[in-house]
Amino acid sequence: METFEITQSDNELIKKAKTKTGIQKFVLQSILKTIDMSLSEFSMYINLTPRSIQLKKTNEKLPPVPSEKALLIARVYSKGFEVFGDKEKFIRWMNNKNYVLGGIKPKDYLGSYKGLEILLNEINAIDHGFVV
Repeated sequence: METFEITQSDNELIKKAKTKTGIQKFVLQSILKTIDMSLSEFSMYINLTPRSIQLKKTNEKLPPVPSEKALLIARVYSKGFEVFGDKEKFIRWMNNKNYVLGGIKPKDYLGSYKGLEILLNEINAIDHGFVV
């Protein structure tokens, strides 16, 4: 069974997502475990029902678009873990309202591609010394 490394480059993540049929269920399960998120919450962000994911076999693949979104979310968390230097600190940041984001929790941005881009930009700003 293939293992999933959340720290893959953006190009590797996009290439994996764009395969004809997407990522395997076990890759999604690995992402969920790494970022400490429930299937029901994560499924909202990738526009699949929890049941449709649960019914898949471990090696069965998810559709390409939800796969790509799942991998991009994984990338946000990977970058956040790296920049914050502490998994729990980053998860707290994701769950607390943020002034720079208009008083919205960063986690609420996970459901759209533009939101994912905004989060990566904010994390990069933090990495370069801007307080957010």
